[in-house]
Amino acid sequence: MELDILMSILTAKDTKQGYGAFLELERLSEETDDLYPYTERFAEMISDQA
Repeated sequence: MELDILMSILTAKDTKQGYGAFLELERLSEETDDLYPYTERFAEMISDQA
């Protein structure tokens, strides 16, 4: 699945789908460096106060 789609699912309201996207992104991060460009976005998610 395309990374941009996984990222949008990760932040969607459906937590079940979000968790599935998280698991897939975690798997991909262990296998490739493809998520490196998304580092800033992950940092923003962690520091989000909403």
